[in-house]
Amino acid sequence: MPWEEAVELTARGLVTLIRGSMGNCITVRPITIIQAAGVEPRIWLAHHVGYILRLLEASGYVSHTFTKRVGGHYYTYYVICRSRNPNTDGKFSEGRARGLWGAARASPF
Repeated sequence: MPWEEAVELTARGLVTLIRGSMGNCITVRPITIIQAAGVEPRIWLAHHVGYILRLLEASGYVSHTFTKRVGGHYYTYYVICRSRNPNTDGKFSEGRARGLWGAARASPF
């Protein structure tokens, strides 16, 4: 899968999750985004989506992350919020996050 398709799949998954959210935040992993986009999960695709989530985190779109142990595996969860909350870290940009949520709600996907 070319990089552009991985970016589009990630955007489609995020739009689906944001539109379906009932509150101000969504908690995602790469696999949740892939499933929300309606695509069969593949390990290499999960790596691409994980990299895109790390880029979104560095750009200030992700409020905070946390790691959870499930069985013998550790998983990183990304929390994407519309506004600040008590767990927000220093990289978060409220203006960018509100723009992402607004674009997702108005998106024609």
